[in-house]
Order: sequence, then C-alpha cells, then structure tokens
Amino acid sequence: MDEAIVFEKTERGQREIAQPGGELPPRLRRILIMIDGAKPIGDLAPMTRPGEIEVIVETLLRGGYIVASGGEPAAMPLPPAEEEPEAPAPASAGPAVDFEQTRRRAMRQVQDMLGPNGDPLAIEFERCKTPAQLRELIGKSLRIIAQALGPARAEEFRKKLGSEP
Repeated sequence: MDEAIVFEKTERGQREIAQPGGELPPRLRRILIMIDGAKPIGDLAPMTRPGEIEVIVETLLRGGYIVASGGEPAAMPLPPAEEEPEAPAPASAGPAVDFEQTRRRAMRQVQDMLGPNGDPLAIEFERCKTPAQLRELIGKSLRIIAQALGPARAEEFRKKLGSEP
C-alpha cells in the first residue's frame, strides 16, 4: 500500500465518529478518528499492528467511511501473493447450508490465525450475503494470510475451509 496516500472522512465517516459507540469496532473507529485529510496513511500505520492498516483502510473504504483526499475513490488493491491459492469449493450438503457453514468457518479461521488483526475481515465475513462475495472474500483472506503469515499458513487456511464439518 502506498503510505503517502491521504484519506479524508466521508459524510458517513463524520456521522460515525459523531455518535458515541457507532457501528465500527474500536480499532477501526480509532483509525477513522485519526484520518483528517492531512496525514498520509503511513503516519497512522505505526499505531496499528503490522499489516493491520491495510485491512482497516480497505474496510473503511468499502464501508464508505473514507475516500482519498480530494474526493477521489481510492483503489487499495492488496499485493497478490506469490501463488494465490484457490478458494475452496463448497461441499455438496446443500447450497444454503454450505454457504453459511463455510462463511462461519472462514470467519473463525481468520480470527484464529490473525487474532485481533483479523477483526476487520471477520466483520466482512459477517456481512457477506452471497456465494460470490464469499469466494471473493476468501481469496482476499488467503492473500492477507499469505502476506502476513506466509504461504504455508494460507494453504492451511484453505485446507481448513475445505475439510472442517
């Protein structure tokens, strides 16, 4: 991520920090409060755990809380892993059941593997409504895990999604 990018709050972001105990988890809210349209995101990164700022910014962007300074929507693609593991295909017990089980399993694995750093991704899994969104989010999680913990842990994540009941 380009640490020189400057973000500012949208109207939604302003409303979020104006109300006590808004909908965002404390870690995301803390960074949202510090985004002021002047500081580059690299200045905020030391206030988070390694690798966490990218996930937080991505979540705030997707949620419509921030934009790149100047009002331009910011593209925040994550660097691709050296080898992107494929997202596991759902089992065949039934589409609705498989979707929900896979979503919950992925959310649990992200939290287990990344700890508090996985909270923003876990929130995205909670909000996931379609199998297509789930596949996209699993791919994103695989890239983040590979980047933060290494390809072996990303493969472990992929296998656990395909093998747990």
